[in-house]
Amino acid sequence: PGVAANNNSLTFNGGTVTVNANSSISSDNAGTITLAADRLPAPLPAVNLYANGGKDGGKILVQAVNGTIPFGVGTGKIRVNAKSGTANGDGGEIKIFAPTVTVADSNASGTALIAKAVGTNGKGGNIEIAATTLSFSGSDSEINVDGKGTGDGGEVKLNTGTGITVDQGNTGNVKISAKSVDSGSGGTITLISGGPQTFDAAEISLNAG
Repeated sequence: PGVAANNNSLTFNGGTVTVNANSSISSDNAGTITLAADRLPAPLPAVNLYANGGKDGGKILVQAVNGTIPFGVGTGKIRVNAKSGTANGDGGEIKIFAPTVTVADSNASGTALIAKAVGTNGKGGNIEIAATTLSFSGSDSEINVDGKGTGDGGEVKLNTGTGITVDQGNTGNVKISAKSVDSGSGGTITLISGGPQTFDAAEISLNAG
């Protein structure tokens, strides 16, 4: 199962657009979502891409040949979830490719980019971002691939051509987490930058323990 949108001219209608490839059956994995376009329309509504598993989280690909992909929670941003089920299961896989990627404004209602395990035992998933420019700003920007129980933390790979910028924004808290919440081993966080890395934030937390 899955949902795909692949078009040179992509249009979203409505104040909030949700694409759902979830599975509610504990033995079933989530599906696949592919969102690919020449560039995303502006302004964006609140866009939610969900591939949360009854067992394992699914796979989500977001790609723009030109322009910016903005991730966050709320209007003008894309929220991406590929969590495991609440019994046992592993986090899913999120891949993002674009010239410019921004991550901002997670809040109490959700995290912008998450592929963690949430059940009794499960490995964290994988999140990969490849962009010419990558920036974190706003309040509580977060990427999470935590493992749960005996499951190991997942992998976060950030690969940029010109640099990584962390801007203080409102509160400026930036969290990238690939830890095991309980007894598993920590995951991996990899930052590959072809340019300067600028950090101006109240709190930057890289946790792979």
